[in-house]
Amino acid sequence: MQTGTYRTIWQPLLLLALLSSGCSTQPLPPPQATAPRPSAEEAYRILEQRTPVVADRYEGLKYRLGANPDCSSAADCSNLVCAVTRTSLAGTPYHFEPYYMATPDIKRNSVVVPAASTRPGDLVFFQPDRSSKPNKQYHHVGIITKKRGSVIYFSHASSSQGVVETSTASTTWRNYWSRYFDSFRRWKPDLFSWDKKTTDTGPYKTTCSR
Repeated sequence: MQTGTYRTIWQPLLLLALLSSGCSTQPLPPPQATAPRPSAEEAYRILEQRTPVVADRYEGLKYRLGANPDCSSAADCSNLVCAVTRTSLAGTPYHFEPYYMATPDIKRNSVVVPAASTRPGDLVFFQPDRSSKPNKQYHHVGIITKKRGSVIYFSHASSSQGVVETSTASTTWRNYWSRYFDSFRRWKPDLFSWDKKTTDTGPYKTTCSR
């Protein structure tokens, strides 16, 4: 075989070997890691920060059974608690998924926390006053707005006073609410859906859904 023939065969093979050798020295980039979903603790932190401001907006509304304070100038206890929760999370990656729950469902979807561990955004439940209303089955619920030492403040829709803030150091607590106190509770974490595409838009916007 002639020299030119060898050159014709081996030159492409040599070039392929060099190219292969050159590529093998370049490490492949690591796979893109998927950002993990933040823990529910972040949602609780947002509630802790925003609940005092949001709850204050509803103070002074009249009481009306079944009224959504985002759609009217009145509220009942369960609608108030749900409105404060979802509005506090508005504009963040977290959403209060149910939008609204009746008081018994709120209790089923929350867990007991000790008084010392409570924080704004947690809930306070009261047993029915069966002395004056023996057939009453539904509990009363409020949402914690702030703490001052061991004193806990909570916002709730009272049938006699409308939306007010009460503390565990108040006269009404000592004379009435403490007698029917049931438990302090916290929303279960699976109630908060998360959308990583949402960014904090603030201020907190109310949403009305009938």
